This record gives sequence, structure tokens and C-alpha cells, in this order.
Amino acid sequence: MPKQDFHDFINNVEKMLNLKQPQAALDALENAPRNFQFRPDFLYLLGTVNGMLGNILDSIETLEEAVRRDRDYVPVYANLAMAYVQMGLMGHAWRHAENYLKRDPNDEYEAREQCEEVISIAKDEISRAANTYGVSLTKMRQAAMPHERAQICLQKEDLRGVLKETKTAIRLLPQWTSPRNNRAIAFFMHGRIQEAIAEMEDVIENIEPENVFALSNLVIFNVNAWQKEKAEYYAAKLRSLMITSSFIDGHTNKAIEAFGWLEDDETLGRVASNLKTNDILDDVSLYILGAGAANMGQFELAKKLFKKVSNKETRYTPLVKKGLNIVKKAKRRKQPLTGDNRLPTILFMHYWGQKIYDAFDKAVNQETFTGLKKIIDKYPHIGYSFKLMLWQDKDDELSIEAALNILADLGLPQAYAEVERFGISKYGTPHLRSQAFKILSEAGIIDANTPLHMWRDEKEEWAKVNFTQIEIVPYLKPTCSLKSQELIEKGIELSHSDEKDDLEKALSYFEQVLELDPDYPVALHNKGMILTKLERSEEAKTLFLKAVEVDPDYLFGHLTLARLAFFKEDDVELCQDHLSKILKAKQVVAEVFEGAMELQTHLAVREGEYEVAEKIVDMLIELDPDSEEFYTRWLERIQFLESLSGFQDFFKERYNNYHDLQFNKSITADEDLESCIDRVSKDRLKATMKAWGLSKKGKKAEVVTRIAKALANPVHLQDMITNGLSAEERKALAWVLEEDGLRSWDSFAERFGDVYDESPHWEYHEPETVPGRLQMLGFLAIGTLDNRRVTLIPRELRPLLGDIL
Repeated sequence: MPKQDFHDFINNVEKMLNLKQPQAALDALENAPRNFQFRPDFLYLLGTVNGMLGNILDSIETLEEAVRRDRDYVPVYANLAMAYVQMGLMGHAWRHAENYLKRDPNDEYEAREQCEEVISIAKDEISRAANTYGVSLTKMRQAAMPHERAQICLQKEDLRGVLKETKTAIRLLPQWTSPRNNRAIAFFMHGRIQEAIAEMEDVIENIEPENVFALSNLVIFNVNAWQKEKAEYYAAKLRSLMITSSFIDGHTNKAIEAFGWLEDDETLGRVASNLKTNDILDDVSLYILGAGAANMGQFELAKKLFKKVSNKETRYTPLVKKGLNIVKKAKRRKQPLTGDNRLPTILFMHYWGQKIYDAFDKAVNQETFTGLKKIIDKYPHIGYSFKLMLWQDKDDELSIEAALNILADLGLPQAYAEVERFGISKYGTPHLRSQAFKILSEAGIIDANTPLHMWRDEKEEWAKVNFTQIEIVPYLKPTCSLKSQELIEKGIELSHSDEKDDLEKALSYFEQVLELDPDYPVALHNKGMILTKLERSEEAKTLFLKAVEVDPDYLFGHLTLARLAFFKEDDVELCQDHLSKILKAKQVVAEVFEGAMELQTHLAVREGEYEVAEKIVDMLIELDPDSEEFYTRWLERIQFLESLSGFQDFFKERYNNYHDLQFNKSITADEDLESCIDRVSKDRLKATMKAWGLSKKGKKAEVVTRIAKALANPVHLQDMITNGLSAEERKALAWVLEEDGLRSWDSFAERFGDVYDESPHWEYHEPETVPGRLQMLGFLAIGTLDNRRVTLIPRELRPLLGDIL
């Protein structure tokens, strides 16, 4: 392959830039032959392209390398001057602008005017600082250089570099507080939080009592040190300054950040209202003020602030989008965002460096938090971040689980208090809230035998719940040899057959295992199961008993013996004895737990304890596994329970209560499609997704959007109306449309039937009534409007249905 010519390569990259393809140009430069990459003109072009793409720090580093390789390569100085201006590092900008003017007196590269302007701006800014501190311009300029190098080191997470450069800047100008602020932030980001606090306290006590950056940092550092009282002490001083002073530029942004960390919605809402211009605010401050305003019920103001940053991609982008969506819904209901619904006023990873972020990303993807705990041991200041993470996104189960684990690992009273607050909230899933109580129980914070006050999602009510500390796992690791494991797997595969030859072959595999290990309970139990299918029941029971004799903790054996006692021997006491072994275990395989709960339900029904049976069914529904097979099995079980006469009354009462709760939710006359769908729980929406042929994967917000898109698609809508609805259902929709898409529920139910005796669990029992099916398919929503119960067609569907019906 012929060698690539350097000048041809550079020309091709410049053509990409002329075609406004900077990313393609960067890709080409990063994949250039190695011998090109050390030339100053190559480095100059690479730095320029990085600057065009907003990678300013990369641009500066590359352009500085070009200078080191050739100090007489003139154009690089002008670009460096402009890059440093973008970063606000005016000392370096001034120096490089001067270098350009010295080396290009004839302005061959046409940058004289720009460089002269840079020098003028830098000189004005540094002169103002010199006047503030009562020193000469030369002295101020000397101190600015190491201070600015420290700022670059801070962005690169180079603690040693920050400490070295700030030491020089402070020696040159001891009364200058900015280097001390950088020094404190470096300490903080590297886990030396008490040193960070001490540095800022020194500024407040000995140099400048009203320094906004120092006060703001003291609020932030103390919050992250779980020292809320100290944070409030400095926040009070900061509030007083905001009333009596007029902040500018970074001062305002830093103060807003501090109140964001403090989660002080009242102050943030007041600041947002009083700001005469938000042009001085950075993107993070705009979000923080928007969140504070929204939490205080100032929805128009919040929307305005969020929209200013909605088209920008930053770490805060997901929160901005969430904020806009929540504000839209909250505005319609005219309710401030409080409790579990409030918007976070700071991103939990705000002060995470790249190493911390990478460790967290790896831990979540691998669902193991060992590596993350090592990072927290090294950087203890991020522990508080997990308190924020707990409440950042209720649909992000992995992040919530990570937060609970890390907070427990911190072992601080404040961390446990946050875990408890989560457990007694409506936030997250029932499983995660139970996980919180498990953590508290293991730590001795709560008594596992005392009933807990928990939110029941399926009933939408608070209830006292008995907490059983059992970890449900998909499987247990085998304790036998690899050869025995292979034989057992072969035997289990054949055990599902009803052919005698297959069962005999399976039996031989288990016997081979027992020849290697006569007391291996798994082999004893599985051999017994085969003998049961071969109608050798007495031999089978002997093996089941031996399995639990050699290993009293072998729970599969106890489950099988419990089933024999209940179904074959009518011995309730013996059944309960074997079940107790399962229910007292710390860790249970899911299959065993489900079987034990099924038997518990049968025992409760037998004794006429229908309320107990109901609670067991509710608990199992709350497990919410992803397996279709699991749902199928429980559909059969629930249908069985509903067929029992003793269950009819409590199921009917339960259904009525649930439907009452749905009707009691307020609704507007022009409720939009996504809001109507969002009124239904994610579990119930599984039936809606199935009816429309949609994927069930994703968070609830994704599911709602997916269903809304299917409903709003004219082709899909036409097909469902024509082929998916009965004539009576089409007639019902047309009748509602006659009154602009809204009817009273009483008149609708009188004509087309009621839903009150119908199961609300669509995922198990698809509705059969006209209103039930139309709700499930997303065509109708129910609620209360002006103190009357109504049903309505979502706003976007009305014109579409009008064209079809």
C-alpha cells in the first residue's frame, strides 16, 4: 500500500471543514498515520477542529503541544488566545495574543485585530482584579498564570497539579481568594472533604467574610459531609448577601448551585422570580432554578427556564426533559411538586470525576457494587450523591438498588434515615421498598417482627405489612462435582417426559450421581420425583425424607413433603411444619417460594382465612417477575381462587374499591392521550400492549409513549376499529363522540354496562365488558370532573375517530 502524502491528507481534512463536516475531520485526524501526528501543522489543525466541536480543553492541550514542537509556528498563537478566552483564562489569552503579534508583525495570518481585542479585554479584566486587591497589573498578571494552570489541572482531575499551582498563586498574592477556592474544590473532589472545609473557613474567617464562592462551597461541602446544620448556617449568610448585594456572572451561578445542593426550593423559587435577566446564568443554574420554581408551583417560570436549555446535550439533559414533562402535567392539575413528586434540584453525579463515573457505570451494567464501594472508600465525599440518586428517577431500578446498597454500606445514621424514608414512601417498586426494610432490619435499625407502615401499590392505600426477611434468588450454585452436575442436568431434562423409557433413563442418571455421592440431596430428591411419576410412591417418599435428613436446609425436599402432607395425607400440621422450614430460611429459590406461597393459600382457604389468602396473592403479584411462564401459572391460580365461593365477596369488594380509586382521580375535559394512558398502572398496561402487538419492555414512560404512538397512527387505529372492536363497542365510542368526546359515567354505564364487577387486573383477566375493553385499548379514560364521574376520549383521538366512525 503506497504511503499517504501529508499535504494531500491535510487538504482532504480542510475540504471536510469547508463542507462543514468537523466531526468527520476529527475522525480522520485521530486515525492519521502516526508519523503525521507530531508535526506542528497537524497539531494546529487537530486543535482547531477540537475547538470547533467545543472540546476546548482538548484544543488547548493540542495547540500547546504544537507550540512546544515549533515556537515559530505563528498561527497557533492566535487560536490559543481565542481558546483561552473561551475558558475565561485571560492571563494565558493575553500572553498568546502578544506572542502572535510579536511573531507576525505583517499580519500574514490576518489575526491581528482579534489578538489586539483579546489583549484589550484581558487587560481590562486583570486590571479590575488588580485594583480590587490593591496590587500592580504586573503582579496580578503574574499570579493569574499559576491560578489559571490550576483551573486546567482541576478540569483534568489532577490534584497534585492543582495544589502545586495554587500554592504558587497564593504565595504571589496571599489575599486572593480564587486560588483558595480552586484548592478547596480539588480537596473535595478527591475525598479530602474536611481539608476542603478548612480551606474555605480560613477564607471566611481571615480574608473575606462575604466571599460568595467560599460561602457557597461551604454549603456544598457540608451538605456532602452530611452536616446539614453547618450547611444551613452558611446558607443563611448567603441568603442575606443575595438580598443586600447584586451578584454577577459566576457568583450567581455558584450561589444557585449551593441552594440546589441544599434542596432549598423556597430560596430557588424566590431567586428565579427576582432575577431581572437570566442571560448571566449557565445551563446548570437554569435547570436548578427551574426545578426550584416547579417545586414551589411556579410552573410558567419553570417551563421558561427549562426551555432555554432543552435543546442542549449535557449531563442535565434527562432531568430537563423530565422537568418539562412533569411541569406540563402539574400545571394542568395546579399542584406544587412535593414529597415523592418533587424535581431534584441537583444531579447526583454533579461532582463526579470520570473515574467515579466509569466505576458507577461498570457497577450498574454488571449489577455488582463491589468496585463501586472501593471507589467510595477512596472518595468518601460522593456518599451523599447516592442519597440524591435514590430519588432521581423512580423507574431506574438498577440505580435505586445501587443507592440503597451504598447508603447501607456507609453505615451513617443519616444514610439509614434516608433508606427508611424511601421504604415508607410511594416511590419506586414494592420490591425495592421491601429491600430498604431488609437493609434496616439487617442493620438492627428496625424490628423485623413489628408490622411496617407501607404503601400498597395494587390497592393504592397505606397498610400495615408484616415484613419477612427472605432473599428470593433464581437458583443456587451446585455443591456437587462437575460430572455429577452434568448427570443431574441430563436427568432433569428427561424427567419432563411422560415416556417410561425416558423416565427410566433419567432414573439411571440420578443413580449414577448417588454412586458418586450417596447423600447428595438434589440427586435423592430428583430420583424420588421420577419414582413418583413411575407410581412408586413409597420408595419416593423414603428418598424425600432422606434428602431433608442429610441436609435439613434442602428446601425443595421440604416443599415436596409439604405438598404430600397436604394433598395426599391430609396432614395440615405436618404440611405447616415443612413450610416453616422454607419461610424461616434467609435465601429461597423462586420456584420453592412460589410453591410454598401456593400451599399457604390453600391452607388459608381450608381454614376460611380469606383475608390471609388475599394478602398472599397480593404479595405474589407485587413480585412482578418478567417471566411469561410465571404470569401464566399465576393466572391459573388466581382463576382457581376466584372460582372458590369463599373468595367471591372479598374479590368483589376489592374490585369495587379499586374502581372507586380510579374514578376519584381528577381529570380535565381535554385530557391528552399520554396523560390518559399514564393514569393506568404499568402492570395493567401489559394487556394494552398485548392487544396492540407492542413490546412490553422499558420504563413506564417509554411504554406510555409507545402505546400513544400506536393509537395516534391512523392506519393502526383504522385496523383496530374495524377488526378489533365489536359493533357495540364502535357504537359506544360514536355515542361519546356525539358530545365532543365526554359523557357522564352514569349515563354511559346505563347504556353500555358497568365495570364494577370486573377484575381490574387486565394483565391476568382481559376485560369483557364494553367500557372495560375500551379502557384497556386506550380509547376511553375515567375520572372526576366538576364533582361528577365522567368517561372521555383522549383529546388527540377525537378527530381521528370522527373520520373513522
